[in-house]
Amino acid sequence: MARMSWGRICLVGLMLTLTGCASLDSDWHVAPLYSSLNRFDGGQTTEMVGGMYLAEDPPEGYKGKDEFTGRTVRALRPLFSTIDHVNGDRTIEWLVPLGKTRSVEDEAQSRFFPFYTARITPPDGKGRTFSLLFLPGFLWTQDQDGKNNWAWLPIYGDLDDFLTFSRIQFVLFPLYLRTERAGNRTDNVLFPVFSWTRPTDIDPDDPAANLERREIHGWRFWPFFGHVERDESYDRTFALWPVFHFQENNLERGPDKLTKQWAVFPLFTSTRMGTYRGYNVLWPFFGWATDPRGDFWSLDFPWPIVRFQRGGENAGDVTRSRIWPFFAHLDDDGINAWSVAWPIVHWRTEDYRGYDRKSVYVLPFWRSWTSRIDEGPLEGTRLSSWKKLWPLWSEQYEKNARTTTILPLNPLWRSEWIDFHWGWLYELYRETEDGPMKRERSWLGLWTRERNAAEDRRSFAGLWSKRSVHNAGQEYSETSLLFGLLRWRSGDDAGLMRPALPGPGWPAMERAPVRDARPPQVFSQDELPGPALP
Repeated sequence: MARMSWGRICLVGLMLTLTGCASLDSDWHVAPLYSSLNRFDGGQTTEMVGGMYLAEDPPEGYKGKDEFTGRTVRALRPLFSTIDHVNGDRTIEWLVPLGKTRSVEDEAQSRFFPFYTARITPPDGKGRTFSLLFLPGFLWTQDQDGKNNWAWLPIYGDLDDFLTFSRIQFVLFPLYLRTERAGNRTDNVLFPVFSWTRPTDIDPDDPAANLERREIHGWRFWPFFGHVERDESYDRTFALWPVFHFQENNLERGPDKLTKQWAVFPLFTSTRMGTYRGYNVLWPFFGWATDPRGDFWSLDFPWPIVRFQRGGENAGDVTRSRIWPFFAHLDDDGINAWSVAWPIVHWRTEDYRGYDRKSVYVLPFWRSWTSRIDEGPLEGTRLSSWKKLWPLWSEQYEKNARTTTILPLNPLWRSEWIDFHWGWLYELYRETEDGPMKRERSWLGLWTRERNAAEDRRSFAGLWSKRSVHNAGQEYSETSLLFGLLRWRSGDDAGLMRPALPGPGWPAMERAPVRDARPPQVFSQDELPGPALP
């Protein structure tokens, strides 16, 4: 009587006047109205209305770590879903893709676009932190000490450790705004018109932070004039912004790395660093640069249509060739990428220590990649690939398992959360195969198949179903027709079987002995789906 649902109770009530009802924990397949099927991993999956309602239950008393086998799912797709993972994590989504809540160990995040986003982080030494942002411009945070900060744009705000700043304060923004970062404070009046920046007072309780601080001094009367300098880092001035700019950067890196720039924007810009010289006319359209070190040169004429870059002081410097949109080529420290008729045709290889990847895209119809990751002497090499001929077919290979989909209408790249909530409407067929384990499902669940090392069962919407068993010396098959009214067994103990409405009435799947479990599979590069690896 395990996993009894209200749907089953109602259906049993309708069948009480008939003989031969299937048990509540056996297979029922009356798709697209209702189906409840035992999975090869010992769990059970229930669907209603062609998959709009979905319930997945793990095997009773399951103590393993497999993410799929151990999860519990309840979903009314695409309106709402909740997934409880075997490791205790929980994911809740609603009105997909707008709302989502995710809790992982001691951390939780929630959002409902565009109305709010919230986050609770785990304790780190003292306590938790909390933040909440929702329309119309209200933000509330709480730090590890329990101190509350809040802001209501544009009325008032006082926030610690927000964005890249250690503190932000404002009153009637843009009337007044103060920001603090890295031991320096900037006050703004009528932002961005008036501002002045200066170092804050030394904090005696945090001497290490103050030793690392570089003092910043600056002021601005925008757009007429502004100047800012940071100790041993940069010195920058503008006049009649954005027309005149004068900058010195990388002051701490010595004469060879000191960068001097000036611009009469957008007519002309000049950049010098050691022997490097770079110039732009009508930025960003026309530019050229040279450096005798490494015979470096680059040309934009005009950007982004024509760009060429060659040479460099280091062996891994970038090489670019582009006549947009006809072709482009990039060679950059392990990356070799080409495109033709941008944005239609792209192919790319990546070769890093312990990681190789090849990808080919002919948009919007063909997308594919193949990767190989060296996970060390104990784990070996992990191979994976993904291919999609949109909107007709896709195949994914991961951890020795292949998943094939017919009619994957989702135009996005790899978005499993979209497929989970919407795929039941448009996927004509999906198949997952992992050694002797196999799962098939057709549109609205009319056709299903579950197979493991001991048993293979197939079913078409109550009209026909067959169960074949090859386990512990047993060899037999069972067939069900017309919603379980006619059932018989072939092979061992052959003969007619008791009806099992609404059919097919198969019990929990046979479990193969340990010796028949799937052995580890090792694939050569030629066997791996997708483009061949170098």
